[in-house]
Amino acid sequence: MSQFNSILKTVRQSSPILYGIVWVHILLAFVCLAGLFFDERTLMGLNVWVKPLKFALSGAIYILTVGFLITFYPFSTKKKDWINSIVAWTLLLEIGIIVLQAARGILSHYNYATPTDALLFLAMGILIGINVVIMFFFIIETIRLKMAVSKSVQWAILWGWC
Repeated sequence: MSQFNSILKTVRQSSPILYGIVWVHILLAFVCLAGLFFDERTLMGLNVWVKPLKFALSGAIYILTVGFLITFYPFSTKKKDWINSIVAWTLLLEIGIIVLQAARGILSHYNYATPTDALLFLAMGILIGINVVIMFFFIIETIRLKMAVSKSVQWAILWGWC
């Protein structure tokens, strides 16, 4: 547990925006968990709050991981801030769309039922696409740079991005 607290402290200090967005995701996870108990609506056989709950939890883990791993890269503070801001805002918007669609009781993914639903799904694709590009960037930089970790840890980070 002290290791986890150390990671939280590192992310809080090095990237307050990512730290804040992690907590937004955790808060949304609790909202979705409450939705499981108080909202009986289903979609494709599952409670409408299952998908946003999974995305809120996985998003929090991913954002926390990016916030921690970026501290090992010899990037300038400005570059780190840019990357962190992009990750934070794109994933916040994406989870917002997923929660919105769950609240409406409709599919968030592959939903072309109305022009609005199709645009929201397209927006989600663009937002996650931006994060995939950032992961490719991290892969290239992990190969290219000398990081502030041992070579074996650098290899582990590289395979983690892959």
